[in-house]
Amino acid sequence: MSTALALIESKGGKKAFGPHPIPDGGIIAGFLDPEGNLIGLVQGPPGM
Repeated sequence: MSTALALIESKGGKKAFGPHPIPDGGIIAGFLDPEGNLIGLVQGPPGM
């Protein structure tokens, strides 16, 4: 996930929150695109 967030930031996006672990073992993060739209990223738990 950190690779995806780094790529997003290199293209003009900005981290809004996260990455944070979620109860099922996955990870969630959010970013703002260059126009200010909030978009979420979710990584499933290991083995999914």
